[in-house]
Amino acid sequence: MLNASHCLKAALAAATLSLCACATPPPNPGPDYSVVRFSHDNPDEVLGEKLDGKSTSDGRTFKIKAGSHDLVVIVQRQDTNGKMQYCFTTLHYAQFKDDEVYNIHEDRLGSKVFLQLRRHTDVLATNTGGLNCSPGS
Repeated sequence: MLNASHCLKAALAAATLSLCACATPPPNPGPDYSVVRFSHDNPDEVLGEKLDGKSTSDGRTFKIKAGSHDLVVIVQRQDTNGKMQYCFTTLHYAQFKDDEVYNIHEDRLGSKVFLQLRRHTDVLATNTGGLNCSPGS
């Protein structure tokens, strides 16, 4: 169960990341790193929150080096009562390569939300543990 302090921090993080997203264009991959971008087919907002335990400065992308990484993703969505929720999950992938574009795609099946890490058409990881959601405003 999440406490009120965590809910407030989640709301502030989502708002800050949303505002920062407009400031600069997202990076492109380079020879020493890749980027992870976000997409969705619904009105939810999907943002990167932490990379390997460290907060990100730009929630639109993760800029990563080759290797193993844990990506914490926040999904801002409305619950069935129309109230805002902030949901978190961690995706782990051990085989990131440099100079690639990866995508974390959000999809829904009823009220269930699924996130998939993809490269091209290949699904590399899925949030099998579900989302940890806290009520917002």
